[in-house]
Amino acid sequence: MLQKAILLAKKYPEKKNIALISYQELANLYHTLGDYQKSIEFAEAGEREAIKQNNISSLVNNRFEKIQSLLSFKKVDEAFQVLHNTITIAEKITDTDTKGFLLSQTANVYASQGNYIKAIEVYKKSFTAYDYKSKNSIDSRQNLAVTLNNIGNIYSENLRDYKNALFYFQEASKYAEERFAKSRILGNIAETYGKISQYKLSIETYQEALFIAPINFTTSKVWQNPPAKSIQNAAGKSYLLTLIQDKADTWLDYYKATNTKSHLTNALKTYALADSMIDFMRYEHVGEGSKLFWRQKTRGMYERAIEASYLAGDAEAAFRFFEKSKAVLLSDKLNELGANQQLTESSAKRQRALRDSIANLQNQLASLPANDAKRSGIQRRLEQFNDDFEAFRKQLESTNPAYYRYKYDNSTPTIAEFQKSISTNGSGARTVGFVSYFVGDSAIYAFCLDQKARLVRLSLHPSDYQSLANEFLSLCADRSRLNAHYPQYRALAHRLYQLLWKPLGMTASRVIISQDGVFLPFETLLVQPNQNDFLLKHHAISYTYSANFLAKNQTDLAPSLRQGDKLFHRSFVGFAPETFQPSLRQASLKGSVAALEAVEEKFWWGKTLRNNEATKAQFMRYAPNSRVIQLFTHADADSTEAVEPRIYFHDAALRLSELTQADRFAAQLLVLSACKTGVGQNQRGEGVFSLARGFAALGIPSTITTLWSVEDQPTYELTNLFYNYLDQGLPKDEALQRAKLDWLNQGNAADALPSQWAGMILVGDTAPLAMDGLRFIILGLGLLGLGVLGGVWWWRRKK
Repeated sequence: MLQKAILLAKKYPEKKNIALISYQELANLYHTLGDYQKSIEFAEAGEREAIKQNNISSLVNNRFEKIQSLLSFKKVDEAFQVLHNTITIAEKITDTDTKGFLLSQTANVYASQGNYIKAIEVYKKSFTAYDYKSKNSIDSRQNLAVTLNNIGNIYSENLRDYKNALFYFQEASKYAEERFAKSRILGNIAETYGKISQYKLSIETYQEALFIAPINFTTSKVWQNPPAKSIQNAAGKSYLLTLIQDKADTWLDYYKATNTKSHLTNALKTYALADSMIDFMRYEHVGEGSKLFWRQKTRGMYERAIEASYLAGDAEAAFRFFEKSKAVLLSDKLNELGANQQLTESSAKRQRALRDSIANLQNQLASLPANDAKRSGIQRRLEQFNDDFEAFRKQLESTNPAYYRYKYDNSTPTIAEFQKSISTNGSGARTVGFVSYFVGDSAIYAFCLDQKARLVRLSLHPSDYQSLANEFLSLCADRSRLNAHYPQYRALAHRLYQLLWKPLGMTASRVIISQDGVFLPFETLLVQPNQNDFLLKHHAISYTYSANFLAKNQTDLAPSLRQGDKLFHRSFVGFAPETFQPSLRQASLKGSVAALEAVEEKFWWGKTLRNNEATKAQFMRYAPNSRVIQLFTHADADSTEAVEPRIYFHDAALRLSELTQADRFAAQLLVLSACKTGVGQNQRGEGVFSLARGFAALGIPSTITTLWSVEDQPTYELTNLFYNYLDQGLPKDEALQRAKLDWLNQGNAADALPSQWAGMILVGDTAPLAMDGLRFIILGLGLLGLGVLGGVWWWRRKK
């Protein structure tokens, strides 16, 4: 409704004030929903409109909304800068509520900077400013309650002065009128009781906070929680999530203090409700920045939920919480791809047109300087297309049940379902195991599945793991360092084996690993400390973003029928831009064309694009509809935001962000024989945002990717060996294992350095390559022809 009001104001200039109010209200609404990125976008749009209309009050209020969301995003410096730019303007306003709110925002910034005493001082000035107007005004009383509650939070959260905290919370409750405000204050009182180990009183107060919240929850029985459906349509989900999570944490602490089993059961039940709430919030959030923020923010909840599962010996609950803690946004993207398969041709065409328009305008904005006069016009057009796209998607959700069902599928497989899926995935006689790691703030857990499921708490502290893993990865990636410090590598590789692998007792010969945080090449761990007894020699190892990623690809359409009504796809397409345009500043890749031609010989219906044929446009033309995609080229990435992952073609680079606008790919396998295609920024709670993951989000179930800058000749040889074994019908993980073992067996001591062979890893589905349609038809016709000839021969002989 508010967005319609903005459109109305744009159409009728005399209604322009409606737009100012609507932008501010939308910014506040999205802040309440926890979608801070969207809140900032609307606040900035309100700023632009206020400047255009020369409305100082509206400008200040929209900036206040922006400051709130920036602080919620932990972007303190940016919030401080906005506040600094607003203070001079706000001084022109005589309204006491505005002055009180300005002081309150200033105190918020001081608190976020860690200057707690100064924050309390300014909060008290804010209290006086509000109080000066009228204690009897509902809005003023609400502001007074918020200010006192903020002071209580500093005493409780930061200064650990729980006596003063309770005093200010109780004072705040005297002014609170609105039910959510009362509930929030009660939640803070309950949390403070928990901190002083008054668990029974804490749980009772949490229940009172839930009872008073406007969610139609009417029971005071502390072991009962509101049904998920009653929360789904409630406002203030971010607060309700905190309330439910804090209640679950208190149940867990209560169990630890008393060893009462029912308290642990209540904790698990309450964590499950919190997990459902996280799903509701994620579906409401539009901006990826907000989604990533909440993935990180809820990380602690999943750690505590996994700890509760571990203490309860509940492997099924642990598996679910493991899965819901990682790569959920990737799963959402795959859901959306599945939903798009349900669209009519006209709807699919409309969606592509809107996406193309948005991508084009985003690229135009990115290419313009910040002070360019054209930016405002392009920005307005982009806002319009975004509004149109959102309205289009909402319409699909209400009119196309299949689309809605696919898009909002948040189910995870049970242990039994997942074990069945991996045991039938081209495993033959060799058993398949699964290991998923969770690296929390205080502990590391491993969920293990081979003959039976179990949860292991490792003795390694997360901070020690991070430092050891980073050192190990940097050693593996650097040939000269390995040469100079090989004894150090051996000691570290064996130590990590003892800490991360040996305690798991994995007996399966093939193992799928879902990592968390630093992406380690487990094949390089040493079983014996004084020899090259690599873990590679004991297990065929592959990796996955999550068990759910494998499960979604298992239940998808058959790989050869992945795109619409096209029966057959080209079996292979390969790219080898041996030279690059000078502007790209990339060295030539001698030998890449020959390596590509050697691979192409293994496919019946392939296409290779060499040198200046291997362009970005040709990739986007042929790759989406090919069964196997091979790239011999350069790529660039690092683990920070400084370098967006990109892969190079002869004429241009393809950036990770560009893949988000592409449609589903039909490929079974993508082989990225290029540097660091598995490297990217690690988004805690979601995983590494690499090129490989970007292609996985387009529905490609299997990717060979690289963890560091790989050398040309080892890459060409290992790739060729891998395809040789694939051609023999082996599963992909075994094919890569045998290729690496051949390399080690045939090479010298220098070739055995992990930098030479371990950078290439398999992520995703491990099944053998399915026979492509053309080969199937030819073989079928051949067998049919033989049958006919045999029948004719038999008939003539009989005659």
